[in-house]
Amino acid sequence: MAIYRPDQAQLSFASEGAQGADSELKVAAYKGSGAVALTLAALTPGMSEIHYTDLATSTWTVGDFVQIGVLTSVATTAVASSHTNPYEVRRIENVSVTNSTTGTIRLDRPVAFNHKADSRIIEVDAAANSAAQEALSIPSMRFIPGAYTSVTVPDLTPTLEPRYFLGNGNRRNFTEVYRGSQAYSGSLGGVTALNGFMLRFGIGDVRTALLTDNDYGKADYLINGTASAGDMHIYVDGTGATVSNHDTALVAGAFVQIIDYNTVIGAAQTAVHDGGDGTAFLNDGDATFVTAGVQVGDIIYNTTGKGVGRVGTVNSETRLTPDANGFKGNQDDFDDGDKYLIITQGTNPVAASTVSGTVSAGANTGTVTGTYKVARTIATGPMTDIFLETPLKEDYADNSFIIPFVDESTSVYQHVITESNLLPTMTWHLRMLDSSEGNPFIRRSLGGMVDSMSISADEGGMLTVGWDTVNFMGTVHNLENHLTASTNLYSGDSAGAGMPGFAVMHDVTDSDIDFDTTEPYYFSEGAVYIGGAADTREEFARIRDFSISVSNAVEQRYYISSRHGNGRRRGPNEMREGRREYTFSATVSLNDSSDTTGTDIGGALELYKQLLLEGNYGSGSQGFNVRLTFVRGTNDTMVIDLPGDATAATGLAQGGVFLRGAPHDIGEDPTMQTSIDCVARNMKIVITDGVPVYP
Repeated sequence: MAIYRPDQAQLSFASEGAQGADSELKVAAYKGSGAVALTLAALTPGMSEIHYTDLATSTWTVGDFVQIGVLTSVATTAVASSHTNPYEVRRIENVSVTNSTTGTIRLDRPVAFNHKADSRIIEVDAAANSAAQEALSIPSMRFIPGAYTSVTVPDLTPTLEPRYFLGNGNRRNFTEVYRGSQAYSGSLGGVTALNGFMLRFGIGDVRTALLTDNDYGKADYLINGTASAGDMHIYVDGTGATVSNHDTALVAGAFVQIIDYNTVIGAAQTAVHDGGDGTAFLNDGDATFVTAGVQVGDIIYNTTGKGVGRVGTVNSETRLTPDANGFKGNQDDFDDGDKYLIITQGTNPVAASTVSGTVSAGANTGTVTGTYKVARTIATGPMTDIFLETPLKEDYADNSFIIPFVDESTSVYQHVITESNLLPTMTWHLRMLDSSEGNPFIRRSLGGMVDSMSISADEGGMLTVGWDTVNFMGTVHNLENHLTASTNLYSGDSAGAGMPGFAVMHDVTDSDIDFDTTEPYYFSEGAVYIGGAADTREEFARIRDFSISVSNAVEQRYYISSRHGNGRRRGPNEMREGRREYTFSATVSLNDSSDTTGTDIGGALELYKQLLLEGNYGSGSQGFNVRLTFVRGTNDTMVIDLPGDATAATGLAQGGVFLRGAPHDIGEDPTMQTSIDCVARNMKIVITDGVPVYP
């Protein structure tokens, strides 16, 4: 007899376009003679109601499955031309009819990406798809958190209230059971980190930029028209609308960086040179290089000549000199009239010593908004459309640049994780097989928001990350019926009783997953710096373990509102973030008894002094800095800064890390040690690795 085994289970995840909106390009089979209609208005991520018009063929029924986004005529088989809009599948939970052709349907969960007005919605069958249809179903649940051995699954925790009625002869036993709110909470702890995938979700935003300039392809691809946050479908135009004109084909599986036309420094600028053609500097009266924060190491992209280089010197507001190492690509300088971009990286990846010139003044916040993976392309001759694997994170202006990477497998990327007020949400996809490797049991938990997260390491071990508490909004699954099939919970097209939460979704298999083959971050690759200025700090060499905890005080909100689904949907309406707190703790084997010098606080008695000072060094509440680094190899690092700006100063919202506990107990350990407990203002994480896209 086949049984379900834990070692046949797999957890993958993906970020969401909105709370509770799992993002997946999913195709299902049109149900012959089923209902067909058009969306009356555009849909954006998070919307769970569709106002429809032009209803034809049939009517909507609670329990029906609908596919949103079919552009052309309905067909019983899936072809690419029938799906030139984003497409996803949802279940109807409620129908409100206005007249024979218009009304409103309520979905079991929100849509995950944008749909234009007049997008076609069709009734689909929950049966298995054809191979052609499945080929167009592109899973986004392809990320794994790291190496883990167990999961606390956020299955339903119902509130069941036994009630005792007087006078019914039931004596001391309850008479009836009433159902209250539903909760969904899970955790994933002790995950051996192979990359930084998990870290963003407890903090906020991630921005990814390509650091290796010779891995850029040509910047001929332009966005045709504006693109909005939540779009998965992008129209393409520009001088290179055919694949043959590019050094890197924009094909399914390609990784791209999208650069907003309006935010790139120097966008649409025309190079003008005192020396005419062939000069190696930019002298441009339309640009404001210093004010805009252009720095040494920023990328200069010649979009006319298809050359790429780096800034070597910022001479003035209107003049800069490229790095003396020259340009890579088809052209090693600028000609009069060439168009150029300057791509500002969040942190200069090139040290000043490796380029000609000096670093210009001004901090660079970075205008690169992220990288994406191409899921599908639509091309009948010229390239016209691409589908991304995940929705856009931000808006992009017309003629924004789509730059493919030449070889993502050898490229270097920088991922900057910073705070945001609104936390991202995620979907967990849990798949279990029985011992015969069949009969998949699938649960998909929606709207997950990290309430608490931890980052830790100890001597002799590896860096681990834990989503210690994750609150969810609900769960869908692939269990269509229950045994009492004669009890019809739904009257739609699901067979039998139609279990609440049954959903049509992609079966994510091993072949869909991008497994990371890198080594963990070992304790022997780490370093901890406590105190000291950014340029003079010294390693605190006797840290036996450390832990960083993030608390978001996430609250599940249950509003008084109309619920559908036969009264079976009583989960949270939304998640709301509360006050945030960072704590840093470590076990420190105290250094020798000599006095410390300068700003170093590594001496045996210095931590005790810090405890007594309470972060006030004479001018007000300040605290100190903490930096943790892990170096796995060249261009393979993780840097964690507490506070995030790496500067502890006096003033409101300027303080750093404050020591609130450091007992200097006397015990049996051969050296004196203390377990420190600190609170930090905020945190920033910068990861450099070979992963082109973070979820």
